[in-house]
Amino acid sequence: MFLTDGVVGDGHAEVDIDDYGSFGRLVGPNDTDDFDPVGATPFTPTYMAGAYLFVQAPGDVEATMVMLTGHRFWVDLVEPPVNSGDGIIGPRASTLTRTVITPIARVAGSPAEARSVFTISDAPAIQLEIELHQVLIPDSTSKTSELRQTYTIRSTSTGTISLVFLGHWDPDLYYSDNSPFNDIVGAAPGLCYAYVRDPGSTTAALALGDGAASTVPRSYYYAGLDGVVPGAGPAFTVTNSTAQPVRDARGLPLAWRNHAANVGTDIPGDSVTGGDAAMGIEYRFSIAPGTMEVVELERVYGTVARPCRVSASCGDGLLTTGEQCDPGNAVDSATCNGATCTLAACGDGHTNLAAGEECDSIGLDATSCNGGTCLAPRCGDGYLNVATGETCDEGEGDTATCIAMTCQPSSCGDAHVNAVAGEECEVDDPLCDAFTCAYAFTLGGGCVGCGAGDANGALPWSMFVAFCLLRRRRPPRQRTAPE
Repeated sequence: MFLTDGVVGDGHAEVDIDDYGSFGRLVGPNDTDDFDPVGATPFTPTYMAGAYLFVQAPGDVEATMVMLTGHRFWVDLVEPPVNSGDGIIGPRASTLTRTVITPIARVAGSPAEARSVFTISDAPAIQLEIELHQVLIPDSTSKTSELRQTYTIRSTSTGTISLVFLGHWDPDLYYSDNSPFNDIVGAAPGLCYAYVRDPGSTTAALALGDGAASTVPRSYYYAGLDGVVPGAGPAFTVTNSTAQPVRDARGLPLAWRNHAANVGTDIPGDSVTGGDAAMGIEYRFSIAPGTMEVVELERVYGTVARPCRVSASCGDGLLTTGEQCDPGNAVDSATCNGATCTLAACGDGHTNLAAGEECDSIGLDATSCNGGTCLAPRCGDGYLNVATGETCDEGEGDTATCIAMTCQPSSCGDAHVNAVAGEECEVDDPLCDAFTCAYAFTLGGGCVGCGAGDANGALPWSMFVAFCLLRRRRPPRQRTAPE
């Protein structure tokens, strides 16, 4: 089913999703997903997005993995048709089933909202009913498109079930050079979401985060990059990127937990180098008979900046669990972001005026912000911001290599007289030598930059100068009386 945000032209987004919440270029039936950042040329940026559910009943030695997708292509990558071909792997694979009870349908009056219900069952030990609410949310202010997926999980099992819910996203962003293998991955300040972006862009990007409706805490995030070995490995590779989330005991390798490729474990930031990328967010929890839990995924196009979940008591002036600070009344202070109760830091995605910030582009240089200083860019501020077109910036005054007024390299012939670089003039001066930016003609003759045999340059002019300097006025003749 297609969900559409109802926007016509720039900013239009529609996603073809199934009953279980999967979508993408190779899992959708029509390959027509148009879920792009505002202003970007649509190029089917998502390879695959979906979820896995690992179910372990009392007495089970290991969990049974259930792939939450209705599309044959994805299922066959994990479990080829020579097996059962239902996307269920593990000790209960022969008896556990997933069944759509209420097929996906739009919520009345909302083309951007749909609901479905399915079950995961191996009665009586495992009886789970999952209601999925999916809504496409456009934001004209932030220029983003968000697919919010809320999984409400109810249990009527005979015992407490252990669950691992893994939201997975394998994107191929083609925006900068039509290549799917140059993506940058990273983890957010606060480590509350992972993201993938095109090199040099914060808008040709997507973020995967934990929604506010989740009743269980996020356990881990994953940010993998082709060829990178996090900890003890194994490496993420292009050839098995789609099947990779079910490797190693039917779960992502432990070494990948809270790991951002080329950055490290529990460290926010970019991988810097690019490659084929994948990311995930994981929840580990138990659910007792007759109880309910909620997992909400936020899948966002058009940004690498998503706010971390805010505690219910943020703004009361009291420091409580989940808060790093709390100045009260949601007002920023020089050390605290009042809206999120997190410590103020340049690069955290929140523009904190009280901390002296003028902008905050999460550490990435942008045309409107110096990522490293959180100040508006200005040529001559001493900060090199390539996004604004600067190729150098060495402060207020010219240097031998940089023009302070333009933040471009200094060179003879650039129409700017740079005295620090030894220039006396520029080519717009008819007496200026074009090769040396020094005055061509000097007292005593000679042409700076002219060849010794240049009959049209040095010789005529030197002769003229010599004539002017050496000419003497002859004294008047004295008259004598005639003899």
